[in-house]
Amino acid sequence: MRINVLGPWQVAVSGGLPEIKGAKRYALLAALLLDPGRTVSRERLVDAVWEDDPPTSALANLRTYVADLRRALGPLADGRPRLASSASGYAIEVGPEELDLLCFEKLSGEGLAACRRGDHAAAVSFLARAVGLWRGHAFDGVELGSWARARVTALEDRRWEAQLALADARLALGRHEDVVAGLRDVVAERPLSERAWALLMTALTAVGRRSEALDAFARARAVLDRELGVRPGPELRAAHERALAADRPAVRSADHRAGPCALPAPVSDFVGRQGLLAGLGGWLTGHDGPLVAALSGPPGVGKTALALRAAHLLRPSFADGQLYQALGASTGRQRPPGEVLAEFLRTLGVRELPDGVEDRAALFRSTVAHRRLLVVLDDAADVAQVRPLLPGTGSCRAVITSRHRLTALEGAHAVTVAPLTETEGIGLLAAVAGPARIRRERDAATRIFLACGGHPLALRVAAVRLAMRPAWPLATLADRLWDEPHRLDELTIGELSVRAYLESSFRRLADGARRAVALLARHVGDDVPAGRVAEVLGRPEAESDRIVEELMCANLLVPTGGAEPSYRLDRLFRLYALYAR
Repeated sequence: MRINVLGPWQVAVSGGLPEIKGAKRYALLAALLLDPGRTVSRERLVDAVWEDDPPTSALANLRTYVADLRRALGPLADGRPRLASSASGYAIEVGPEELDLLCFEKLSGEGLAACRRGDHAAAVSFLARAVGLWRGHAFDGVELGSWARARVTALEDRRWEAQLALADARLALGRHEDVVAGLRDVVAERPLSERAWALLMTALTAVGRRSEALDAFARARAVLDRELGVRPGPELRAAHERALAADRPAVRSADHRAGPCALPAPVSDFVGRQGLLAGLGGWLTGHDGPLVAALSGPPGVGKTALALRAAHLLRPSFADGQLYQALGASTGRQRPPGEVLAEFLRTLGVRELPDGVEDRAALFRSTVAHRRLLVVLDDAADVAQVRPLLPGTGSCRAVITSRHRLTALEGAHAVTVAPLTETEGIGLLAAVAGPARIRRERDAATRIFLACGGHPLALRVAAVRLAMRPAWPLATLADRLWDEPHRLDELTIGELSVRAYLESSFRRLADGARRAVALLARHVGDDVPAGRVAEVLGRPEAESDRIVEELMCANLLVPTGGAEPSYRLDRLFRLYALYAR
């Protein structure tokens, strides 16, 4: 059997083309193929087939459709049914040689791993084959329910990540003409991606096609102004400056070996943060700047996206490579420093590793001592976790993200990542849900922004929901979000949940701070005057001050200005404390 879903449907079995009649049977098969080998619940399958209007006979119809698909697709080689049923739902069993989606996942995973190792030749080999499997939009022509559409959107994003990683790897190998050919369609499909435009301009400049690079910048600037009302960001401007300065091709030899680039792909629809990006660029590339930039902020505020965008922009300044590691503080699965150091050292070519953390840290510092290297440490728990992972030389720099302020980290430049401004937040909604739609219902878009508190994660969830339902009025979602007791229910889609992010921060608090959060959340009005905190908490002033400091360190309590000093809980965190615990 062979099923191709990365474009228009192609289904073939040993006997030829199977007879699958009706849109609902295709919708059911699509939902099962989006999660191959895993049981999909009957509830999700009903949503995939009928969405918001299932008939009373939906479950019976589902059984009929499953039986039809079993007959059409035939059994496995050992005689077992290809579609298995269980008490909770149904599952389809296919392998990478039978389903192009699984083949794509396998090849792209290998390619991205090769990128992280700095093996650009292997990365190109894997990623080119992965991207080549796509023949159009996934599941083209199939009507899908909201759950399935969300999975398809995530799948399209993984295709996008693979395309950009392939372009990066080809640039590292000096294969600029291949980059130009591969990115023409990409910028046509996603014209708001500054990253794609910048890569295209870099490749055009490198092969001496300077006028085309400048024309690409003009087109990118025009579409950003027309659709989002923003000017090009630092990455596009830097590509523009390189094109202006170029007077001959600057092609690198094909046998050039760049340092490892272990950075994940940046968010494709990143918006705003221009001041922070410029600041990070200045601090991390200056000769007398800090060796470490420590980004902190509340859950879902976009720290990782900012760090990765900055790191990708700064790649030309760190010619010996970029290392990345997710440290797992928010997941409850913190990476031990010794384990991370082992990965870093292997990436840098060290094969014989000492056993102790201190010895590994010393070896890491000596290995990078004469290199120009950038280290990104994402989702750090505390200073003890990151200190052994920092280079010890002025030629290297590090960017750390953490929900907590790492105040005890000597010499680090502290950066507080605040929620997006209204202009930035509306820009994010437009980038995901479509600019024309946002312009038509600007007032409703503003209400959605305010309900999300400017948090990029919440705005992204809202925007993805809108993108999946193009006929849905923005006002409908805005009204639902302004129903405070159910707001966090609305800010969930698939595996992406604002509530889960907030809960992980709440669980890290001490018992006294948890009780304080509940009391502060119930306080009438957003702001609590500093002089009344002890009264609201019902604790002595000294103890209340310590709790306030703990919550401020966790970026969950924010001091506000005004005639009288006061404090305010992060708005989404306040809703979690009130309704979701």
